[in-house]
Amino acid sequence: MSMIFNKATIKDIGVLTDLRIAYLQEHLGAISGKDLELMQVTLPSLFDKVVDLTYENEQLRSKIQGLQDKLEKAYEFMKQFVINGRNMLDVFRERIGEVKEWVHRKVAGMGR
Repeated sequence: MSMIFNKATIKDIGVLTDLRIAYLQEHLGAISGKDLELMQVTLPSLFDKVVDLTYENEQLRSKIQGLQDKLEKAYEFMKQFVINGRNMLDVFRERIGEVKEWVHRKVAGMGR
């Protein structure tokens, strides 16, 4: 499930700030003038960062999905080729396992 996020406007951030302050006042009671001022100054930048990170996260998820699709196509392509009775995907996975074991041995040897 993919969601599309648009950049929040200053007005959107202002509305989020007002709603959050109203929520806090409703659940915590009265908020002092100094604390209220601090929230009004701090919350907009925090909301802006959250919206930016959410947008960036969605973009990265989309890229990851694209890469996963390409990898799956590559796997399907490799399955089609058979050498000495074994398909290239199986040979590839076997070689990756060997490389992984080699790296593990090298890393373990570094701890001495």
